[in-house]
Amino acid sequence: RRVLDQTFRRALQRFRQWSRQSGFDTLDMEKEFYLRISASPTDSFTLTGKIDRVDTDGRYAAVCDYKTGSPKLSLNEIMEGLSLQLITYLLALSKDTKDLLPAAMMYIYLHGRPKSISVPPNGIPHPKEKENTNGIFLNDPDVLRTLDSQSGTDDGFIGVSYVKDGSVKKTSPVLISDTILNKPGRLTAEEFEALKALTEKILIRLYSRLESGEIAIHPVKNGTLSPCSYCPYRSICRFDPALPENSFDYISKVSDKTIREKLDEEMKRNGKENL
Repeated sequence: RRVLDQTFRRALQRFRQWSRQSGFDTLDMEKEFYLRISASPTDSFTLTGKIDRVDTDGRYAAVCDYKTGSPKLSLNEIMEGLSLQLITYLLALSKDTKDLLPAAMMYIYLHGRPKSISVPPNGIPHPKEKENTNGIFLNDPDVLRTLDSQSGTDDGFIGVSYVKDGSVKKTSPVLISDTILNKPGRLTAEEFEALKALTEKILIRLYSRLESGEIAIHPVKNGTLSPCSYCPYRSICRFDPALPENSFDYISKVSDKTIREKLDEEMKRNGKENL
């Protein structure tokens, strides 16, 4: 219990500091949502859940999920249907509050487990070793500095950095680097919309497979990671990759550039549909 108390005390201190340096206010905690999606003209389904935290400045919104571990959010895992939690939250929020634009979807680490880090002579850990969040952010420096006025510094809460001209550093997890798509200006809000549209299609595909009764045992394998390593039902399903009738559903590694090109295609498709 003492360790748990210390964890929450440190987390509250970090949240208070972030609140002081943020122009966003917490709109809701444990926000319930009911997301209804049409799978076809005659069929629909509803997803329900709770969003841990929603912050907003009145125009932009950030959806957050507290984690005791340190999960990473990647475009590849979203597109493969493996990490749909945060983007589904954003999709639900956008349908519930149409006036709010997406600023961020992120995990907030509670740091529940001790972590060994190296301490340099000045006593300040490297920023990567004291990270507070992980997620995907809007590629708009003004919005990000409103979300966290100290972002890009040692006191920043969100994991983004900037270059000398004030723009977001290319290595930051934002949607989307303009140079990758070879087009002027920022279309990041549109790309968030494209990501939400693609997510809805993924959800429909997953629902259709469930609704059709597809229950074949094909656990995913993402690199060396597989849920079989911790699944409590291994003794029931008896999946064995050594058997010819058993096989993993291997997740292909797709570059962010390829994924972003898919988002660009979806943007163009949405643009034509809205004409």
